[in-house]
Order: sequence, then C-alpha cells, then structure tokens
Amino acid sequence: MIPIVVIKPLLKYFDSIDKYVTAGLMYKKLHNETTITQNLCSLLDEVHRTHVNAHKSKLTSIRL
Repeated sequence: MIPIVVIKPLLKYFDSIDKYVTAGLMYKKLHNETTITQNLCSLLDEVHRTHVNAHKSKLTSIRL
C-alpha cells in the first residue's frame, strides 16, 4: 500500500508528465496564410469563370 504522504508528490510528478506530453501532442504547425489566400482566390476565380460560362451558354441558346 502507498503511504498517504507519498501520494501528493506522486500526483504532482504524474501531472507534470501529463502536461509535458499533452503540450507536445497539441503543437500545431502554423499554416502559410499567403498560400491559403492564394488558393481561395484561385478557387473563387474558377467558380466565377464557370458561372460566367454557364450564363453565356444560356444566352447563346436563347438567341438561336
């Protein structure tokens, strides 16, 4: 059986190990914001082009 006097330091020890391991697991790599913005703008341009082309094809079919 573990003496009561030892329990508090033992819990502190395990708590410090837990904090260290958790901090290592929770580290997140920062994203390059410029790349994300460029990708978003490219995607929006592609959607806009698709929308404009679809609209033009509707106008062309109406004129015929």
